Amino acid sequence: MEKQLLNLYKEIFNAKNNTPVWATHKVTLGHENELVHCPIPFVGKNYSAQDKKILLYASAENLSDYYKNGGYLDDDNFAVNRHRNFYNDSVSKNMFFPNVHIQPINDGVLLIVALYVYQKYCNNDNVTPSEFMERIAFANYCKYTIQSSEKNKDYASNAEYLKESHSYIEQDIAVLKPDIIIMPKSIYQINKKFIDSIKGSAVIIPIYQINARNVNLRIKKYPSTEYSKLNSVIAEWYDKLESNGFKGKTKENFLSVFKYINECISQIE
Repeated sequence: MEKQLLNLYKEIFNAKNNTPVWATHKVTLGHENELVHCPIPFVGKNYSAQDKKILLYASAENLSDYYKNGGYLDDDNFAVNRHRNFYNDSVSKNMFFPNVHIQPINDGVLLIVALYVYQKYCNNDNVTPSEFMERIAFANYCKYTIQSSEKNKDYASNAEYLKESHSYIEQDIAVLKPDIIIMPKSIYQINKKFIDSIKGSAVIIPIYQINARNVNLRIKKYPSTEYSKLNSVIAEWYDKLESNGFKGKTKENFLSVFKYINECISQIE
């Protein structure tokens, strides 16, 4: 599946001929006028063997570290499969939540959501984040990035910009044939007609983006699950949420995510 997606993504990227012009451009090694190649999804080695195949979408990639440490995406052959390539790095493999260059997955918060859904539809055996990643597929929905100085701009509410990703998303779903697609609610609401037309029999679970802001402002309104009632795997992963703001009160508020996801699932069943 990865090889098939690699070929399809390269064809689409080349056909676009260095557009859209608003997306982040390379700024080092003489590549000022070239776009950073859109990455294919990370496809778990055991993805196709699952009873329910889950495709997990985050929103948009943040390239601020690229601009600080330029060069690592100037090789298109590396860039097009960068989620897998970052995962394969020896340092990443020693991390509890491996680095796959998708922040809410690196941090564990979105991966816990996917695991919680997986446990409801598949099984709840003891699994590490690395092992679980090999059972699902994941990517950013927004295939291009807007960077302003060192700050990433999310365009999840911009219908015109989102259209630039449609040809890639269509191939994701055609090749991966997921049974469940977990994705940002804001993107689904804007692109509902398009997504529903290509999703086949997949069930869409649209959710708030799982970041500190949404957890503290929106999701915390849901009842909190007692830590003692978390199963051992979820509890272990939850204990590791200490980066990018998920500590203290924010980490406590994250315990409301499980009831929130239950409601999201109940709305589609």
